[in-house]
Amino acid sequence: MPTSNGPFPWPQPARALNPEGRPRCIGLELEYGNLDASRSATLVEERFGGRLECISDYKIKVLDTEFGDFTVELDLQILHEGDPDDPFRVFAAELGGTILPMEIACPPVPIADACRIDGLCDALREAGAEGTYASAFYAFGAQLNPELPSYEPDYVLSMLRAFVLLREALRTEIGIDRTRRLTSFASAHSSDWCRLILDPDYRPGMERLIDDYVEFNPSRSRELDMLPFFAWIDDARVRQAVPAQKINARPTFHYRLPNAMIDDPTWSVGLEWRRWLNVEALAERPDLIRRYSDLWIANADRFWAEDWTPRSTEVWSHL
Repeated sequence: MPTSNGPFPWPQPARALNPEGRPRCIGLELEYGNLDASRSATLVEERFGGRLECISDYKIKVLDTEFGDFTVELDLQILHEGDPDDPFRVFAAELGGTILPMEIACPPVPIADACRIDGLCDALREAGAEGTYASAFYAFGAQLNPELPSYEPDYVLSMLRAFVLLREALRTEIGIDRTRRLTSFASAHSSDWCRLILDPDYRPGMERLIDDYVEFNPSRSRELDMLPFFAWIDDARVRQAVPAQKINARPTFHYRLPNAMIDDPTWSVGLEWRRWLNVEALAERPDLIRRYSDLWIANADRFWAEDWTPRSTEVWSHL
């Protein structure tokens, strides 16, 4: 019997194919504590095959698995470069075991097979991995990178509007950890940008959509980070606008909001996927988007704007 709600098949999105007509894939990044790179990589190898390539004590690749290449690493760049005897590097290594996350970056996996990553989460939990709530010092997250089903600016805009309207409901459903709030793991989008895109008269082409996004949100630190996708569409345009940002261009959303509660048997990445699907569902409802966009703008224009959470939850209830 599975020990969590994870290994069951994930629901398929309404738009199941990518723009090339192939089944959509999803990339995943999982953070956790109390398990080293060696043990973590072995668990990946046991479930998906492949071969281990040790880069350092803190970084191991699992190459040529049935899905592609996984990377397992302690999430701090200084540990992977420079003099291993450097005092700061030694200090960082000691610190890493207590507050820095171990991270597994998964290759793109077909959504139909993605539930198997939840099986990996079960194995990590059984091996002693700790999640977001295990320590007051942890600020661990699970990042979802769903492949876009369309690159048309109207569709991308609908998704962005849907996310803005559902943001507070998502945060309520997820129960964002206090430590993650304090460390600004990912910020909300600029309120001026939200107002801009929710205006029904805003109908940009892709170039303007990118330009407006990077003008108001010149950072990777967003709950829904669009820089990887926009760089994939127009790399030079994005990198010229935000040269200091390290961006891995790819045709996916980069959804950074969920906690990573690997040690909780009632949690799964599949649960976060089902929550994400509400954003995709709202993107297909222009009637709801228009109605609640008008309410969002009217509220934002108040001298004292009210908390949007009740309205966001109301939108959620329609999906």
